[in-house]
Amino acid sequence: EHAMTGALLFGPPGTGKTTVISASVRTIMHHEPGRSLWLVAHSNVAVKNIAEKLCKVEFTDFRLLVSKDFFYEWFVYSGSLAKSTTWLNTH
Repeated sequence: EHAMTGALLFGPPGTGKTTVISASVRTIMHHEPGRSLWLVAHSNVAVKNIAEKLCKVEFTDFRLLVSKDFFYEWFVYSGSLAKSTTWLNTH
């Protein structure tokens, strides 16, 4: 069983936060396959940035939870990320 741990990553734009997050996710999931990992961000845009970075590093085993309004604006109209919605949940 995994102990619950947490980390907080913050800083101004352009300081590499999403790069650190994506590298951390890949490392954790490589060393602990099957582990559940939750990433929480202050905005849908921050969630989008993290999801796009995870896709860029070819880590696609994740689910998103974003608002329906954001989903339609971001995914449907702009065509962002993959063309499949199997990993995206809206509320």
